[in-house]
Amino acid sequence: MDELEAAIYSVLHYNDDIALHELESNLDIIVSKSPIQGINPSQLKDLIIFLCSDNIISNEIKLIIIKNCLYPNSLVSLDIINVLIPFLGKPSSISNPYKIVADPVIQTALLNWILNIFPLIKFNNSILNSSKLICLWQNETIQNYITCIIIWSTRIKDDIKPWKIQLIHRYIANLFNKNENTTILEENYKDIHGDAIINSIAILRKFQSFFGKSNELISNTISKLEVIYPISRKKIRSSWLSKFKFDSKFIDTLSNIIPSSEFFGESLLSYYEKLTLEIKPDLSLTSLQPHFFINLKSINTSSPLLKAKCFEDLIENWGTITIPNNIEILFSNNTPLFIKLYLLQNNKSHFIEEKSIYSWLTVQLKRLLFSKTKFTHENFIKDIEKNQLIQQLIFILEFYPAINKRILIDFILQIPYFLTDQQYKSFHLNFELLTLICKLSLSNFDITSSSDLWKKLRESFLFYHLKRSTETTNLFFVIANELILNFNHALKINESITIKNFELFTSILLELEELSSVFLQNSSDNLSISFLLRNILNLTETSLDLELSSDYINKLIIPDLFFAKLMTLDDSLIIDSCCKYLNKCSTIINNIQLKKENKIAINKYLKDTTNYLWKNKISNSTTLFDIPTLFMKPIIQNIYLPGYELKSNVFFSILNIPAFNYISNIKLKLLESEFNTNNQYTFLLNKEGFSMFVTRSNGEITWIPKMKTFNSLRNKILKKYSNDMIYPNIFLLLNKLSNINKNPLRKIYQTKNAYIILS
Repeated sequence: MDELEAAIYSVLHYNDDIALHELESNLDIIVSKSPIQGINPSQLKDLIIFLCSDNIISNEIKLIIIKNCLYPNSLVSLDIINVLIPFLGKPSSISNPYKIVADPVIQTALLNWILNIFPLIKFNNSILNSSKLICLWQNETIQNYITCIIIWSTRIKDDIKPWKIQLIHRYIANLFNKNENTTILEENYKDIHGDAIINSIAILRKFQSFFGKSNELISNTISKLEVIYPISRKKIRSSWLSKFKFDSKFIDTLSNIIPSSEFFGESLLSYYEKLTLEIKPDLSLTSLQPHFFINLKSINTSSPLLKAKCFEDLIENWGTITIPNNIEILFSNNTPLFIKLYLLQNNKSHFIEEKSIYSWLTVQLKRLLFSKTKFTHENFIKDIEKNQLIQQLIFILEFYPAINKRILIDFILQIPYFLTDQQYKSFHLNFELLTLICKLSLSNFDITSSSDLWKKLRESFLFYHLKRSTETTNLFFVIANELILNFNHALKINESITIKNFELFTSILLELEELSSVFLQNSSDNLSISFLLRNILNLTETSLDLELSSDYINKLIIPDLFFAKLMTLDDSLIIDSCCKYLNKCSTIINNIQLKKENKIAINKYLKDTTNYLWKNKISNSTTLFDIPTLFMKPIIQNIYLPGYELKSNVFFSILNIPAFNYISNIKLKLLESEFNTNNQYTFLLNKEGFSMFVTRSNGEITWIPKMKTFNSLRNKILKKYSNDMIYPNIFLLLNKLSNINKNPLRKIYQTKNAYIILS
């Protein structure tokens, strides 16, 4: 915080505990420093509130600050007006007796200041409270200033409402206190309120510029007002709008603080001239005709694209916009999205050719891919310039299909032919190239024309497979996840695109499944792994809904090793996704297109999953997820757990496996607090633990009602799960596979908001 900011902060937070001379000292700093370096927009808003609501300093000092100190040092948002609006108008003892209203002198000074900084106001980040503004317009003290703000800030048709037009007409009619058909009034009285008539017609003419004469409400209202007060050149020349001038001293100081080129493409003074022209009457006319006010559209012969500050600027100058020759500026990360979208809408062949966007892209791709800097994942995150370049390229390749295909065919597909083997297998080249390719839309790929590209893609995945290290493992999951998300997005947008590329999809999917299971052996837990595995499962499950040939359906059955890896990761979200996949598989198990070995595999997955999550029949099984139970039993028996004989029951079932044990205990604690129980369950969640709990209570359990058996407790906890809609696919699968007579899990039926387990 520099000296000026500190001084403003001290003034804003002044209280009786601070000496008066400190306040005077801080005010001196503000007066001397602000005309040189300007004030931050956020502090400007705080200062406006202070000047309107605080009585620490006199109105004379406030006026000095307003006229000599409130210089913004950058563009300001519309909030600068919205902050001032609540303090405008007259105090009301009826509707809001506690409303704080600024002194009329302060109101006019601040409104005049708003007019002087108007070219610096941004219209794209916030919404002006125009409804409140038009109501305040009826106050004669501030009406002239509000008129300018309304005219300058009305930029789209949505700003114009019928009630605003009716309010203006009603105000003028009431002001003259005569029937609107009366034409004979005292001339002096009419002249006193002449500015009000001119202001009202000025606003209506601005509204009319959006509709022309087709809007009868506006045209009729203007005609009625001109009957009340006929307009002459003399009256126009003597009006406040005609005499209004910006503060030249203020503008000169502001120009020194803010370089015009930083925010505009032309001088700051020219913007003030345009604003003046927009409110100045045309003295060559004897009445307020539709072109009484010069429209800004007629001033600009051409409008450079980068000068647009908001989308409304594009609309106003749509036919005169010129595109700069420097393509790189257009696709900078700092370029507003509305400019990029304009280029997308204006995607014409002459733009592609004349601006040499293809040549520019080729240069950037070479600069990106052939960098000699050794690439690592950490360096990639830190290398902001390279990261920004990738984002620029992805944006262009995504939104410009013609450029996209041309780059793919002419550049990316040719990479293997002009690179040496050593260059092609360089680590950084693979990652950056794959990142670009995996993010490109599937609609741009065709199996016949892009086979070389996808061949190289598969080679690159093999390269990652051979170079297994912590660094390559993390990068593999990042790249593979991008590819899966791309397929998933294409499936949701257009099924035909996905089906057309399904041969490619299934081959890559199988490779990802196989490589994922290998990479899981030497990777630490991280979110990228979880995201990838869940996305693979969800995409595979969704693909089973497509009308596919038998070859593709059989390729969507997950291999044994991969499924076993997923279920034993002890990731609750991945297990839920596995159950979602099995739910879908159970519906196609009788499909005649499904091979016998795949039907056997699905049955095995279903059996192992229910055994693992519910039946807990590990001791009666020979294997569990391809792990021999003869291998597991000695290990389990050697674990020290005094008092528990059936140790296999301790480590399995949904209540005890690591992925769900903690949350199951939390659900039990919630049940105990819900029933305000005196006893607390502190044993393992199995039959033996429940028996110990009952024994400790001497058979008299003053605990959760109707909890007489472990099965009733288990169902109660699962009901708590289902009511909260946690891991819904697990319970759907268990319900589908449960046998009411042989299994303690009762029937689950679906209500509007939850799955309810009946005990």
